[in-house]
Amino acid sequence: DEKDTDGDQITDDVEVAGFNYAGETWYLNPLDPDTNNDGLLDSQECLQQARENEDTLSPTGKTCQDTDGDDTPDVFDRDDDSDGVPDRVDLSPFSQMDDDGDPFDADAPLLLQVDDLQSDKPVFGLSTAPPERRTPVVRPQRARLAQRRRTRPDSAQIGQQLDLCRRG
Repeated sequence: DEKDTDGDQITDDVEVAGFNYAGETWYLNPLDPDTNNDGLLDSQECLQQARENEDTLSPTGKTCQDTDGDDTPDVFDRDDDSDGVPDRVDLSPFSQMDDDGDPFDADAPLLLQVDDLQSDKPVFGLSTAPPERRTPVVRPQRARLAQRRRTRPDSAQIGQQLDLCRRG
């Protein structure tokens, strides 16, 4: 059957048939393009079942990938790469890499260095993330986030403003 009710590029018959992985059978929701509601289409998290185009059928009997090897397929995992950043806000949900291509872990953590801070001045940062992904992941204990829109004359949204300030 070529029907794809939710438009996620995985045909309904394959979604309801399910797949076996780690001793369990997993079923996708043919009425929801994002079964686990993590902001990624099922076909992004389960390329193995995505059809090539609208004239073809989804492959049958294929198991969806498990990027982090935690026995939960990505299509049901809210943090595909186990980097501590939920997929909904992760700019690279399938990898936890630094600038050198090495994964972040306990031995090589993600570090943020800000030089020349002044205790009586706020700190501002600019993110190029689109509006729907502007959720802070790490919040310092004594910091607050003030989300504000910054716009150019053409009204293009270019980021968010972080207001990190000391509380007494």
